[in-house]
Amino acid sequence: MNFVSSGYLVILAIAIGVSLWLRLHLVFRARPRVVTRSLYLAAALVVAFATFWTTTTWAARIPGIFIAGMLLVFATWQRGLTTTSVVNGLASVRAYGNLTAIQLQAVPAGATLTAMVGSMPVVRLQFKETPEVLAEFLRQYVAPKRVIIIQ
Repeated sequence: MNFVSSGYLVILAIAIGVSLWLRLHLVFRARPRVVTRSLYLAAALVVAFATFWTTTTWAARIPGIFIAGMLLVFATWQRGLTTTSVVNGLASVRAYGNLTAIQLQAVPAGATLTAMVGSMPVVRLQFKETPEVLAEFLRQYVAPKRVIIIQ
């Protein structure tokens, strides 16, 4: 195993660790995007199958294991709210202080949260909780006038 292969495994381990750490800190979990999750899982299965079907040595399998593992991390990434930030994706964790407004709107299945920077929406999440419950939580960590419930 060479230096690059070791790097792949270290990056994968860090991504899994960050994913688990954020999952433990989520207070409200957003609804998963089923289609996206399914596509990531299907891609991970194809890559894993192709990797083990076409290679014979572990050194040759490590890049495929890395790709399949990262696809699994993306597929199982949990989005939601922590006490400090809005978590949307692996590279999209927005601190409350960086958001100018958080809009909450009631929908039949719960609430939609739209995080704004200026007039631009940067994160949109679906929750099963009502807008009032989410607003009560958010007002503890964000200036109350920045949490807006849209009727």
